[in-house]
Amino acid sequence: LFAGGALADDDLAQFDAGLRPGDPPDGQRYLRQAFARYVEAMAADDDKARAELLLLANLEIGFHEQTRLQPEIREAMDAPVYSSAALRRRLLEELFPDPGARVKLLAAKLAGRADSLFEARDRLTEEVQRLGREVVTGHMMTLRLAGVGELRLGRELPVGFPALLQDVANPDLHMLLQQVELARDDGHQAGVEDWSRLPERMHFIADLFRTYHLEASLFDPPFTADEEVVIKEGRRPDSV
Repeated sequence: LFAGGALADDDLAQFDAGLRPGDPPDGQRYLRQAFARYVEAMAADDDKARAELLLLANLEIGFHEQTRLQPEIREAMDAPVYSSAALRRRLLEELFPDPGARVKLLAAKLAGRADSLFEARDRLTEEVQRLGREVVTGHMMTLRLAGVGELRLGRELPVGFPALLQDVANPDLHMLLQQVELARDDGHQAGVEDWSRLPERMHFIADLFRTYHLEASLFDPPFTADEEVVIKEGRRPDSV
């Protein structure tokens, strides 16, 4: 869309026409807004205004994608423990290993006499899965960026916001930050406890984008030529 540099109004209108109205996950309103911000940023003659427009566009696309993929992300985060149905079934099998006892339990359930037991089972299932997601987030999820190093998603980012983006002037950017509960006056950048929670995840993503928005090293190739050869062969380089 931007391969030729400046974008004609007709080209943007044609692109917008292919996007669905409404909010995510089904609507694509944020994508339409984001590409309009990119066009506006290309014409901006102020560094701060341009940086805020680009950050806003990146976050709008990120918010759209993270919302659209929320069910898949939650499912993936629960997978290391058990699916909800499998965990509930396993708990009952452990509590009632005798088949005859399980038949009696089923009869009690149909008669409404086992509601408290099943409610307790469901709460325990949710708690086990929550703890599993927090363990995965805090100890297994990392992001490696060229020129930056390895970031742990369960920890705060190691550096603060650049001066250009320390204070937000763009009202639309400020509104989006508030919408996903990101606006903070102290510049604090919190790690994530549970990556499956959308507001918490977007909090980290917004901090990440804002912190490294001006990091030129992110445009460097992520792999060396030798590493690319190994990757294309379907293998993992020893250095990665």
